[in-house]
Amino acid sequence: VQLGRWFDKPIGPHPKAMYQVAFLPNQFDQVVPWLMLNREGLDILVHPETGDAVADHMDHSLWLGKKLDLNIEFLRQVSSTLSN
Repeated sequence: VQLGRWFDKPIGPHPKAMYQVAFLPNQFDQVVPWLMLNREGLDILVHPETGDAVADHMDHSLWLGKKLDLNIEFLRQVSSTLSN
């Protein structure tokens, strides 16, 4: 598991402060159950990194806790900028 950065304010599509953690697909069965049992009231978004940020955040995501409204328009703008 790779620990990421803490963001004190909303960033990108995320409507709240957040902490980022990355893990490999073969670690899913160990990491996600641990998060489920130890999230202590935090709302957690789990999503893959396929290269399609919109689909990763909207269609292929898993929420632990409350599902938050993401700023998907931000992801669409970034995706369109990268593809041009």
